[in-house]
Amino acid sequence: MAEHVTGHVKISGISNEVFAALLEYIYTATCPNLLKLAEPILEAADRYMLTELKNQCELQLTKQRLTFGNIIDKLKFADLYSLKNLKNKCMIFIMQNLSSH
Repeated sequence: MAEHVTGHVKISGISNEVFAALLEYIYTATCPNLLKLAEPILEAADRYMLTELKNQCELQLTKQRLTFGNIIDKLKFADLYSLKNLKNKCMIFIMQNLSSH
């Protein structure tokens, strides 16, 4: 184990900014970067099973504006991470705009 030799633990697949946000949430139950980093924080929260943080991220994502330019990515993201509320919002957007584009 390299950690034993170096005294450092390498965590891959997560940026320093997102990891700092996770640590802050774990220690303070607050996440000030949620507006800016909702998707990557949600991915990390899912990875580390921080359910309440994941729920907060989903709530933030459901408040964001959906457009024809982002709807497919948002729907795929919602499906990938089992985000029922975001997926419902995406489906409503699609149904309401089906004939207008």
